[in-house]
Amino acid sequence: MFKYLRHRRHFILFAIVFSAFLSLPILSRLVIDTIFRPLVNEQNASLYNNFPKIISDLETITAHPVFPMPGYKNNAQFVLLKYIPMDGIEDTHIKNPRYDSLFRLTEEYYNWRTDDQVFQKMLNDKELLAVDTTWVQKLRDYDHWNYSSHKEILSSLSPIRDVSGITRLEIFSQLPQPTFNQLRSWAMLNFIKMQKAGHGLEALKTYRHIAYLLHSAGNFVASTTAFSMLRDEYVLLGRFPVKGWEPVPIYYLDAYARVTWAWVAILKMPYFSEFPPAFFPYLKPQNGLCAGAREAVSNFTLYRDFFEPQTYFEANFTYNIAYTKKIYIKVKTECNLNIYNKFLDRSPASLDMFSSFTLDESIFKRAKNTEYDFSLVDNWIYLPYIRRLVGFVYFSPGSPMNFIMPYETRKKKFAGLNEIFF
Repeated sequence: MFKYLRHRRHFILFAIVFSAFLSLPILSRLVIDTIFRPLVNEQNASLYNNFPKIISDLETITAHPVFPMPGYKNNAQFVLLKYIPMDGIEDTHIKNPRYDSLFRLTEEYYNWRTDDQVFQKMLNDKELLAVDTTWVQKLRDYDHWNYSSHKEILSSLSPIRDVSGITRLEIFSQLPQPTFNQLRSWAMLNFIKMQKAGHGLEALKTYRHIAYLLHSAGNFVASTTAFSMLRDEYVLLGRFPVKGWEPVPIYYLDAYARVTWAWVAILKMPYFSEFPPAFFPYLKPQNGLCAGAREAVSNFTLYRDFFEPQTYFEANFTYNIAYTKKIYIKVKTECNLNIYNKFLDRSPASLDMFSSFTLDESIFKRAKNTEYDFSLVDNWIYLPYIRRLVGFVYFSPGSPMNFIMPYETRKKKFAGLNEIFF
């Protein structure tokens, strides 16, 4: 018997492999329908439970906008490029000794809000106060900040058309971005200098406009920085005698911060279900949409790679893809994100899984990425039936970051000014 099997082992192995291949479509559908779809439904249930809170916040900031609608006519990038360094571009970092003292605002005077001695030391720092901030006041002539027009970002995005979805995400994650906190320091220093010269009210107008420019950048870090700047207005009014200025109520600021995070989860809902109709009227930049939209659009390229190709007995997501893309086209237009258009298209990997992606390999080598080198040998993830499983593994368990956590740990309504300090 064993001798017979030994002679027939190749045929037996072939039979096993062939049987496994035939059963793959059925196995794939079973895993998707019995494991992954319930996981997605569970995630959506958590999101649905928070819809009333999210809608309430959106109604609040629609009635009381924290920031106005961007005009997208005059881009501040060409001015800010001279003063704000870009992380990830070593040879273009601004190395001007005249600005070195500016870093003391975040490194040495970071607790100026609560420490009187540090606050007084900051106000008497002659070297810091000698830094010229006249250019900061000119930022009020600009109605938005699109830092993605930077030539290094455009260069990084140029291979997008020819690389795989995995590499597209890698490129996106490594895109240079401004040191947003340095712009916050410039705004703070300009306020101190102008207030000392008796122009505190004008200084606060410039300060808030800079927060608005950060909001218009469509970036999570920038939006968080803008939110923090507006909260600091309360501290500035408590420490400096400026009359005639009304800070944005904390309750509105918190609503803006919460919905900015929630948009990421909401915008990914049509991947596997419907986009909630109640949110369509709120797809506007002033509602905190754009930071989350930038994140969601970048992931759509990989989603299409795994869920658009269609063969026999494979789970069909044709409607979800067309529906989601239609929403994303509207969103990127609203948010001035057209530079990321190619992230809405399928990559060559899902169109032809047997093609060689030399660009992919060169990008990873250039980035010295040793953790994951996506190339032709990994294209098995685009095989029929397997691609659906891989896609669900990537998308259905949810992000390590819980984008609706602010609603699950929501504070009581703002009770007064003392809440900021105690």
